[in-house]
Amino acid sequence: MKPNRVEVLAIGDELLDGRVADTNTLRLADQLSLFNILINQRTTITDDIDVILREIKNIAERKTELCVVSGGLGPTSDDVTAEAFANLGEEELIRDEKIIQNIKQRLEQFKRPITENQLKQADRPKSSELLVNTVGSASGFRLRYKGCLFVALPGVPKEFDSMVSDHILAPLK
Repeated sequence: MKPNRVEVLAIGDELLDGRVADTNTLRLADQLSLFNILINQRTTITDDIDVILREIKNIAERKTELCVVSGGLGPTSDDVTAEAFANLGEEELIRDEKIIQNIKQRLEQFKRPITENQLKQADRPKSSELLVNTVGSASGFRLRYKGCLFVALPGVPKEFDSMVSDHILAPLK
């Protein structure tokens, strides 16, 4: 089903302080235009749970039907997107065992240590649906809040593009 109102929520301090440009939204807009879908609004925010919660609520209040969330799912301490969505629904984070195994295999392949921060990439809100990342370690998730389907994806461009293709564009076809 083609959404009428689409937004992007880009999360990351690096997007606001000039270290990284948000190219994910540009590529997403290009891909969605092939389906005659336009992005109505893009919001870029800091890695802060309260700010993320506020923006999720604002997006839902605007009657947005689809919001693609980019970033905040990685292994660093400021990656709090999954935690923010769990707080939104007052639910626990669950850790997916299949994703844990994928993370461990990737880390062993690159001879990197397996840390709690790395494993948190397998966390998602309990009510969400897991979205598997076939090119990286951070999984994504989708959940519905007040009529809006939020699709949370890692911000790393290669991973973002692959997951957009698999989890947003494929269903539109």
